[in-house]
Amino acid sequence: MKTTLLQIPSKTTEEVNWFKPLHNYLVQVYGHAANEYSSDVTSFNQLRQDLRGAHPDATGIKLFLKYYSQLELLDLRIPFNSINTPTRTRVEFKWTDSFEPDISNSQGALAFEKANVLYNLASLLSRQASIKLSNGNFKEGMVASCQAAGVIDFIGENFLHAPSPDLALGTIKLLSQVMMSQAAELFVLQAISADAQQKMNQLVAKLCQGVAESYALALSLAQSGMGLHRDFDADEEDFLNQPEDVLPEVPALIEPRWRAVLDFKRGLYQSLAWYYQGLSAEANKKYGDAIAYLTKTQESLEQDLGSITEAAADQKITLPYEMLDYLHYQEDAVKIKLADLSKDNDLIYHDLIPSLVTLTSPVAKQSVEPVPFGQLPGLSDISDYNYHNFLSNVVPIKIHELLSLYSEEKSQLLRNEIDHVEVSDSEVASALSSLQLPQQLIALKELSSGSGSSSSPQFGDEVTRYANEIRAKYAEDKTNRQKIEQYRQQIYQAIQSLPPSDGATQLKRAFYQATTNDNEIFGYVTDTELHDTLGKGQLSRLSTQKPVEEELSLLDLDESNRPIDQILQSTEKILDEIEKAKRRKHDIVGALKTKIHDDDIADILVLNSRVKSTKEIKSVIFPEELKKFDEFTSEIDEIVETERGLVAKLKQTWAQIMANPEVKRLRQSSTFQAELVKSQSDRVVQFYHQWRKYSEGLRKGTQFYPRLLQWAEQLRAPSVSHTSQPASAPHQAPAPPASNARQPSHPQQTSPATPNSSLIYDQPSTYQPNMYQFFSKQ
Repeated sequence: MKTTLLQIPSKTTEEVNWFKPLHNYLVQVYGHAANEYSSDVTSFNQLRQDLRGAHPDATGIKLFLKYYSQLELLDLRIPFNSINTPTRTRVEFKWTDSFEPDISNSQGALAFEKANVLYNLASLLSRQASIKLSNGNFKEGMVASCQAAGVIDFIGENFLHAPSPDLALGTIKLLSQVMMSQAAELFVLQAISADAQQKMNQLVAKLCQGVAESYALALSLAQSGMGLHRDFDADEEDFLNQPEDVLPEVPALIEPRWRAVLDFKRGLYQSLAWYYQGLSAEANKKYGDAIAYLTKTQESLEQDLGSITEAAADQKITLPYEMLDYLHYQEDAVKIKLADLSKDNDLIYHDLIPSLVTLTSPVAKQSVEPVPFGQLPGLSDISDYNYHNFLSNVVPIKIHELLSLYSEEKSQLLRNEIDHVEVSDSEVASALSSLQLPQQLIALKELSSGSGSSSSPQFGDEVTRYANEIRAKYAEDKTNRQKIEQYRQQIYQAIQSLPPSDGATQLKRAFYQATTNDNEIFGYVTDTELHDTLGKGQLSRLSTQKPVEEELSLLDLDESNRPIDQILQSTEKILDEIEKAKRRKHDIVGALKTKIHDDDIADILVLNSRVKSTKEIKSVIFPEELKKFDEFTSEIDEIVETERGLVAKLKQTWAQIMANPEVKRLRQSSTFQAELVKSQSDRVVQFYHQWRKYSEGLRKGTQFYPRLLQWAEQLRAPSVSHTSQPASAPHQAPAPPASNARQPSHPQQTSPATPNSSLIYDQPSTYQPNMYQFFSKQ
């Protein structure tokens, strides 16, 4: 279905020179500093000229929003009466009437300029809606119409005593109603086009009924001013004092074509409401009701719309061809549908057809609302940018003084609340410090649960470092010891197969000495349990030993019979609530700071400074504006009182805990754990020094035994081949490979990781001081 939209006619205006009066005022007030505002004034003056040729697109709409935003800022920052004085060049705004272009109005009031700018903005949006519709975009056309209605409503709410008929309240209400009717119409068309299967006939019927009633109201408004005299004398009080059920008269000269289109659409959508109601009845197998509604639709199309079309023709009004074309299409569709349904009912259903006078119209459903002017896309960003970039430092001196006084009031309020919060924090911190909380609670909870390790005294950094070093070499030590045992087994088997000789005797002595050395090295680590514990990185297990006592301990009680646990949990809950209250206080103070920082009553002061004295503003406006912070101060007071109650409850609960016999036992257990950690630390330190000798000895042993095994293999080789020779023979037994072991006469040399204590493989034993000479003979 196609349709056409009515467009708000635009107003024309003459050129206005903003530069000279604004520049003269700024020079007079700010002197040479006014030069920094020259670019702002120039761009503002050019922006006014650009509005006269704006197109109905995003750029044109942005121009109107930017200019209106700067008009508002100008009104706030520069008293317009100070510009329009007899001694200065006056600014006059001349605008024509949109419905009667031959009539124009000229005023020097800034409100008149604002109202006309907004009117043309609404006109631009209505034209944009038609463009979107012509492109087949129902949704964007609907949005543009709702935006136009919102702008028109804003004019009616904020600009009274209109000097021209097109800005009168009656005209404004008519234009807003037309825009909303067309928006609702586009919504229905979108719904119909999306419901190809006709599964939403009942909803579409209600929406069509809503459109019909909306157009009926618009038509009533358009007809209300047909008898008015064209010499308009604005008297908005007459409109405002009318009863709510009386429509305001429209003084604007509305062309007959508007009324014809509104009347046609009212009748068309009323017939569509009955049509889709009939289709819904057919879907629900109420064939008699369906025939009745379709019959009523047919009568409406032929009689009501027919008479409207004839009346328009008599007045030589040409209705849009899209609407007439759809009328003929709908007449044919209803005629065919009604004939088929009547035939089926006569032959099959025999359903009773109710009288047409008993039929009720569908319940009207409204689908759209005006978009408030303040919510137009881009307006907020434009206003924010202009606020900081257009005449940003131009504020009347009187307003500066009032803002300074108001800022001091806000600062004092904020200081009072910060002091209040800091005092309450100090009171809570002092109470917790006197009770040694939450440290004591953590210790009791962990001892009660049997963990105790994290609350007990911890091992020092030195012990932890020793344990980590042992763990790092634990696997290597085990491997080295296994290698030594394997080498010794192989050497022993080789010695058993050797015949008597000097070399065999020397080998046996070296092997015996090495075995003796190994036993001494192995004796360094006799606490294998501690070695395994540290090697597996389980240092914390050394501090988990329970105190040896036979009496009943809280640790041995059944969970269900441990009321102390419940008290500890309640204490922890109180502490959590106190912490949450503290965070909430500071969050509120932060929000209060933001609220105070963002609070700007410059507009209010500008408006009230014209009708109230400084004394009245300070005694009436300031206290009223400061009330906006009451919600913050009241919540802080409530939290502080809650904190005090929690602290009192905490003291009472903690006193019960300290008097509990089980808590006393737990605290004694804590003392035991401290002593246990100290003794275990001494044990680890002593073990570490022995272990270093053990680990280093194993490492050197793995270097010594392969050479000893090689020597044994070399001695056994001649024996196996029966070519053994005496030691003095030319072919004597092979000498062992040279060793890098130091001679006893040389100074002791140790690696950085080796302690200065003697190691078996570094210093030969008393049995054979020169045992390493076997590995240095050539």
